[in-house]
Amino acid sequence: MRLVAFCISFVLGLMAACTAPKKCTPATCPGCCSAADTCETGNTPEACGAGGLLCDRCVGAQVCTAGQCEGVTGTGGGSAGGSATGGGTGGSTGELSGTYQELWGWDADGGRTATLADFNRAAVGVWYRDGGAFDFIRGTPSVDGTFVVRNVPAGEITLQLSRRFFVTTNRRLNFDSFTGGRLDAPKATTESQLRLTVRGLEPIGPQNTSGLFFTQQTGLLTNLENAATPVTPAGSTNIESDLDWAAVSRALGYGLPDSAKGDRGWALQFSTTTTDAGTMTALVRSAEFPAISLANGGSTDAVANVTAPMTQPFSIAFDKAAFGALRGSFGRDATAGFFSTQVGTSPSPDPHRYVGQSVFGLASFSMVESAPTPTLAVPSNVFPSTWGRSIFASYTVDQPRALTDGGTPTVFSGGLTMADGPSGFTGMVTPRLGPVRGAQIASRNFIEDQSGVTTTPTISWMAPTGGTVSSYRVSINRIDDSGDVADLWRIYTPNPAVTLPPGILVNGQAYVFELEALSFGQGGISFTLPYLTSSVVSGVIRP
Repeated sequence: MRLVAFCISFVLGLMAACTAPKKCTPATCPGCCSAADTCETGNTPEACGAGGLLCDRCVGAQVCTAGQCEGVTGTGGGSAGGSATGGGTGGSTGELSGTYQELWGWDADGGRTATLADFNRAAVGVWYRDGGAFDFIRGTPSVDGTFVVRNVPAGEITLQLSRRFFVTTNRRLNFDSFTGGRLDAPKATTESQLRLTVRGLEPIGPQNTSGLFFTQQTGLLTNLENAATPVTPAGSTNIESDLDWAAVSRALGYGLPDSAKGDRGWALQFSTTTTDAGTMTALVRSAEFPAISLANGGSTDAVANVTAPMTQPFSIAFDKAAFGALRGSFGRDATAGFFSTQVGTSPSPDPHRYVGQSVFGLASFSMVESAPTPTLAVPSNVFPSTWGRSIFASYTVDQPRALTDGGTPTVFSGGLTMADGPSGFTGMVTPRLGPVRGAQIASRNFIEDQSGVTTTPTISWMAPTGGTVSSYRVSINRIDDSGDVADLWRIYTPNPAVTLPPGILVNGQAYVFELEALSFGQGGISFTLPYLTSSVVSGVIRP
């Protein structure tokens, strides 16, 4: 199992929250749960709350009444709405507010709705230092996708949004995520049949797979091509299948297609070739469906005769010596690395902007570093010429981590990734953002196995020698006995050090950290290319 950590947006981490195995829960605690996972009575100003939710800390003249902090807070007014980024810290205490909404359409111009999945609204608030110790102010998140935290001290604080933490001095923050599709597209609430007929495929088999891909107006239906892969007998060259749009799109949240609104769809087939040196994937057959409109509870035909696309060659020249010289900088394991490249496209025109949607891969390869770098045959006439192009390239070194000698390892990947437009990969490609240096946890070597680091250790490092860092990201993976990543937290910080707040690490558990430097062309609600990352993997860490 190889886990390659690549996140194209500072805000995407909000979408990956999951549930921790807590001892203190609403089912076990009538009061409130402390950050240390203990059940408190919930009737004191220091730990106020009810229903097994996270304890609040009353401030100023507030008192704890029936599990709620009430009374004068000493702060001014303000609104939790809006999506502004930045702003100052105000006076000695103030209000921090922002958004965590889904934005529909490219560049956030299609509407918004607060329907983030797996977002724990009970775990929203601010961590700050009070006399050297951590203290927590619980926030108030709303179902409309806004949040506010009141009585926030001046200066740098750590904002917690579920399992994502952000070190900041700003008091207006935007953590919106982005979704393709039209906000006005009606949802399929009952069986709605797309009667598929696809002809002219290469024989279906382990190396030749088929799928569908749709856009809704100018928004990309992320991952629908995988969800809508029909089950087709091996050797088949045609597909005759009824696709229930309600079943396919229920988990994805996308609406019914309507050609009158500009919705379009394609039938596609990919071929994968695997050798000892690596893997190559290419789009080998394609066709656009005629105009398709599907009513809720209705049915319509979708017929396509796929053919081989026109292609253009694409090659990339890695400076293998320069990348190989960094092999030992990504963790303690320095085995042979892998070079990977993907040529992608998206409805966003050049200059391409990453706003959270997937880029559609046209051709890709992943090869051991000793193998010759292949030339890709990139389709040139499948999607509209107005769509932008992007190149994703990486050099990664496997970092296996096992909890015990002889145990099942979890394989992480340290290394470098680069995403840019085609012009960013002309000539010899060299490392553009180096890894962090001299990383330590609790003043010990970060890349070696460590125990007894406490549950709130400080992680520190030095900036890379090459490239410009926009932010750092620390990913904390809890590993279970089977070798799987059972929980994941992420901390974003502009500083070359961070102290973990309480409630992440638990005694008796094992963790692997990934320490990344990030560099992106422009922040805000979307990121322009180039987008660069470098990653260093820790040893197995035990509190």
